[in-house]
Amino acid sequence: MIGREQAAQIAANVVRFRSKAGQYEIYKVVTLEEIGKPGPRPDYGTPRHILQDNWIAYLHDKTFCGIHSSTIMVLARDTGQLLYFGSTNDEG
Repeated sequence: MIGREQAAQIAANVVRFRSKAGQYEIYKVVTLEEIGKPGPRPDYGTPRHILQDNWIAYLHDKTFCGIHSSTIMVLARDTGQLLYFGSTNDEG
């Protein structure tokens, strides 16, 4: 089982390899229960159930100023595997 701190470290490693240097910083790692309703809405075609029982890391995009959707990464709580990296579609 992957703990919150391990999930944050895995997320930091993913950010280092999947984005421009310094683009994102992780500002919280939570569970869906901690977020509450309505919660993130992954991109079309991504099953919503991946949010349940997994870690959700919220990323702050330091290169963009303005209103935009939050960016998240979903990590499997049992293995740390990256399940989703993208928008929450909550702009505005």
